Amino acid sequence: MSNTVVKYDDKWRITRMFLHWNEIATLDDMGVLKLDNCGWKTNTTKERLNWILDIFDLGHIFQKNFEWFYISKNWKEILPMENNVIILSIYNN
Repeated sequence: MSNTVVKYDDKWRITRMFLHWNEIATLDDMGVLKLDNCGWKTNTTKERLNWILDIFDLGHIFQKNFEWFYISKNWKEILPMENNVIILSIYNN
């Protein structure tokens, strides 16, 4: 995971995760989690995003026919990752 960096911005109170210096995830102090593959639909990017989802028990990202989807825990909701982004709340899922 040497290509992955996590930084906390004390001024803005945001935690950011970077993969190859692309910001693939942000978590603010209100619990809003933004996941972004930055246009890189690679197994490594998906692995890092799913790692974050696993930490918060929020579901999973999967690929079908070259498109990425988010599936909530307990399979209640499937959403396309429109514009490569999905935004969730760590408190309301």
